[in-house]
Amino acid sequence: MKKIRFLIIIAIICCVLLSVAVACNNNDGSNSEQSSGDVTNSGENNSDKDSALKDIEGIEFKDLKVTYDGNAHSITINGEVPQGVKVEYVNSQHTDSGSYDAKAILSGEGYKTLTLSAKLVIDKANFQGITFPSVKESYDGLEHMVEVVGQLPENTTVSYVCKEDNSLKNKFVDTGKYTVIAQIKNPNYFDLKLETTIEITASEKERYICYAGGKLYFANALDDDSLYYYNAQDGVTKISSDVPYNFAITSDGNVYFRSYTLLASSIKKLSNNNTENIDFSKGEYLCTDGANLYFAKNGLTDKSSGIYRITINKDSQSVSEPELLSQGKAKYLQIYGDYIYFADGNNGYKLSKLSINGGQRTLLIDEKIAALTVDNGYLFFTVDKFSGRYIANYNIYNKQMRKLTMDAGSNLTVIGDELYYLNVDLLTSTIRGSGIYKVDAYPANDKNLSGTKVIGESGENYTSLAKVDGNSIAYYKVSTQMLCLYNLDNKTTKEILDGFTVPETTPISMGGKLATYGDYVYFMDIYKGKSLYSYNVKTKMFNRITSGKVIDFAILGDILYFNIESYGIKNYLYKLDMKGGIPELIVKNDCVDIITDGESVFYVEKNNANVRTAIHRIDSSGVDTIMYDKGAQFLSYYDNFIYFVDGKDLLKMPTKNYTVNQPITVKEGNVDVFTICDGVVYFREQYGIGWLNKRLSRINVDGTGYAVIVSKATDPLKIIVDGDHLYYYNDVTSNASSGIYRISTKAREDETPKLILGRNADNNLYCAEEMVLLNNKLYFVNYYNMLGDSHFYSVEIESGEISKLA
Repeated sequence: MKKIRFLIIIAIICCVLLSVAVACNNNDGSNSEQSSGDVTNSGENNSDKDSALKDIEGIEFKDLKVTYDGNAHSITINGEVPQGVKVEYVNSQHTDSGSYDAKAILSGEGYKTLTLSAKLVIDKANFQGITFPSVKESYDGLEHMVEVVGQLPENTTVSYVCKEDNSLKNKFVDTGKYTVIAQIKNPNYFDLKLETTIEITASEKERYICYAGGKLYFANALDDDSLYYYNAQDGVTKISSDVPYNFAITSDGNVYFRSYTLLASSIKKLSNNNTENIDFSKGEYLCTDGANLYFAKNGLTDKSSGIYRITINKDSQSVSEPELLSQGKAKYLQIYGDYIYFADGNNGYKLSKLSINGGQRTLLIDEKIAALTVDNGYLFFTVDKFSGRYIANYNIYNKQMRKLTMDAGSNLTVIGDELYYLNVDLLTSTIRGSGIYKVDAYPANDKNLSGTKVIGESGENYTSLAKVDGNSIAYYKVSTQMLCLYNLDNKTTKEILDGFTVPETTPISMGGKLATYGDYVYFMDIYKGKSLYSYNVKTKMFNRITSGKVIDFAILGDILYFNIESYGIKNYLYKLDMKGGIPELIVKNDCVDIITDGESVFYVEKNNANVRTAIHRIDSSGVDTIMYDKGAQFLSYYDNFIYFVDGKDLLKMPTKNYTVNQPITVKEGNVDVFTICDGVVYFREQYGIGWLNKRLSRINVDGTGYAVIVSKATDPLKIIVDGDHLYYYNDVTSNASSGIYRISTKAREDETPKLILGRNADNNLYCAEEMVLLNNKLYFVNYYNMLGDSHFYSVEIESGEISKLA
């Protein structure tokens, strides 16, 4: 037994000694985990096991310095990586400018882990291709600005300041020369400071004038060039907000003119101080033989240009469609006898003629001309030669040409035996001064002298010379924008706009509409006869789009559809490509609530009594058919269906494969104004006796999910959806609860909407029956039910700051 115990003890001692020996062999005096510090291979005190691991050699991880270019930059290792070794990069790739500490960690079986460090520096770049051109504008009473030009990188901000007056920043109205500094900043670019000038001068543009029936018609420079007339009995009287571009007077005293706009100019007839559209043509150089109107269209190409004729039916007071007489560009059209005389764009704008019935163009004088008028069987024109410009005449009958003066002239006007003109000759006007000159209109021989100055003040310029009667001329003085009458007999001048102030009357507010397109807000300007205008929210500039009263419009894609007062009380629907083109007649119906599904156009027709009678569909081929022959309103499109209200029922019909007069009911009763977004209809709900009570509610387009959003003191006239919020104009009996509000689209009745603009804010009355949202601002024309001042406003969503724009 003692022997067995002894053997067991010996065995235990051997096991202990063996364990100690193994432990000693495995211990090299360091930690068992490899450090990931910024070192290369381990140095002293490595164990026998680590001594067996190989070093990773021949690898570099160098600093990198580059300039920002919008691309990602990274530091990578240089050298051959052994097989089986992987590389892990930390903080080694960046795009934006800055300084970054990067690491590269190399590890693999049989190798010691290697950690390398380097610095990645991305320097800021210099802005490229950015310029700040100077601007010179003519005074027009509007705000002007300068802008940097070029492709600004993302996240770039530009701020402007005026050196002379910091409060102006970059908005200038009054004449003068201003220095503007642009500060351009971007986190990835060095700050750029540019400087330029903007100069606003008294306008020298042509403002058209004509005299007919004892009245002087003119574009009033002191009222946005609106159409006025003057006579001794009535004084200065406004006719309309049309901007007359040309005048043509028939033998019976009727006046026709081109009403100028940015996109949709039209030819109009002036009758009893009222104007009406004759044709949507960008017609230039109007002239008439009494029975016809002739004009030129000058497009981008010869094929899109030509000389046209419109026949006037005096008995029916109607006109024909424009008839193309000759293709190609043309200027300075004049009528005499059976011919149209003009500068031929097909032949270097040389003096030519064309039969009033069309045919071939005939060259008269092998000279380019720059002005043209006709009188007493003679053509008067400025020869536009490179070697020297001068005024000449041409006898239509004997085909003889005479040089009248060495001066170059514009606005050539024959009175008696003398030719009056604005001296635009660079040499003679510099020596003798700008002004109105005259020469003998019918000399027997060529004359090589300058004309006689009739009117001319030192440093003054003149525009828009026109004959008033046998002994008077009218013209504009540039410095004062003053329309003057000059009596040739007693040599006296009358400034007929002396003391003039623009008549300020608030028009009756009878509704309108707004829409957005890119950076533009389109709206009906009630002060301009409800003509359509655009406002650029970035440049703060306005442009007139139509020359006449717009009944309704819609911007669908790049196409502008507008229903416009066309012939007296008739309203026709036109379309216009916003990227270029001329208005195209779609249908001779009074169309409102215009929408599209991308292929067809839908609208609600109104009859002569202004009653809605039917929903129409115009397909891609132009075929107009009736879908629903009952009254409808608030026509909207969503997901292959048109939605509308008939009576108080919310109905819908598919845009294709529909059955006439068989709509689908979404909600029966109580629905009025509505809008659709993401499959939900948000609407004004009318309920109670006589529908006196109103609230803001919602329902899904399939008729499910009905809920009330706001009910207390609520009468939403306009509803806009933007993301998770609803904006609406509220008009209730209590003015204290009226105004523009915002609330969540998911709100319930117990939630309180946020007031953005109260109806009686800052002691002014604000109504927004129609409004649009763009760039965190609401835009509206201030009217509702004959209330409001009818001006165009914007309001900041967050601050409620209100701005009068027009």
